[in-house]
Amino acid sequence: MNIIFQIDGGIGKSIAATAVCKAIKKYYPCSKLIVITAYPEVFFCNPNVDRVLGHNNLHYFYSDFIEGQNVKVLAHNPYLDTAFVNGEGHLIKVWCEMFGVR
Repeated sequence: MNIIFQIDGGIGKSIAATAVCKAIKKYYPCSKLIVITAYPEVFFCNPNVDRVLGHNNLHYFYSDFIEGQNVKVLAHNPYLDTAFVNGEGHLIKVWCEMFGVR
């Protein structure tokens, strides 16, 4: 399965997302993790990421990673989640719980 993890926001959010990548890969060890971000350099050499694409480099994205394949899309914004807004958990914990990974 291809797991598409889209991160919108600044470089700090992308850095925090590296911990989420580790949790995703732990929960889905046989899946390919494809990260879409404005800061792809944050994910270079990350052993949990199989492919990283910048927001401006999505040519053939659908045909390469989605069309005719088993796909899971993870594109939620943890900053807008009630648990994070109410201070009920750390950003990474809330983000992982949104995706059902730990």
